[in-house]
Amino acid sequence: MKRLLVVLVVVIFGTVPAVAGDGPFGLNAGMSLDEVKAAVGGALKKETSQVGVWSTATVPKPSPMFETYIFMLSNKTGLCKVTAVGSDVKTGSHGIELRQQFDKMRGLLDGVYGPGKVTDQLAHGTMWKEPQYFMMSLVQKERFLISLWMSGPYKSGITNVMLKAGATSGHSGYLLLHYEFDNFVQCQAALEAEQQGVF
Repeated sequence: MKRLLVVLVVVIFGTVPAVAGDGPFGLNAGMSLDEVKAAVGGALKKETSQVGVWSTATVPKPSPMFETYIFMLSNKTGLCKVTAVGSDVKTGSHGIELRQQFDKMRGLLDGVYGPGKVTDQLAHGTMWKEPQYFMMSLVQKERFLISLWMSGPYKSGITNVMLKAGATSGHSGYLLLHYEFDNFVQCQAALEAEQQGVF
């Protein structure tokens, strides 16, 4: 369920041995589908819910904090976005363990991309305001706990990085880590044109 929800929002994969790139998780901007397949050892699954999106559990440089990697790419631009989906974090209703994981990952990213801009905000009019409703506010998508790095360009053609906390229940959460490359806008346009071309 968690993975399905994430795929509706995002990203790519692949089959033959390849040298890891210097981008996130060993993947580089502009990689073709064949190159991505080679980099991940062929373990790519096409996501039917969104054009140009693939997923895998393997990448050249994996992190133990993430279990699924989603890629977005077009034939015209190659790889343009990478999203890593975190493993389930068991926590109480206050979300302490999830916050700790968020802060740990944010610290690691700050060390690479500089200080990110953190937002911890409740939706206007939400009923889940009290601290003990932290997880339920995430489940209901009425709380936004994110950190953004948008002062690029960064290494390997990365322009934007976003870390986000999510939840599947009042006692289980996860992290999402999104990377957008400098070809992302062109990639979106190419995929949209591909979709329009069938009508």
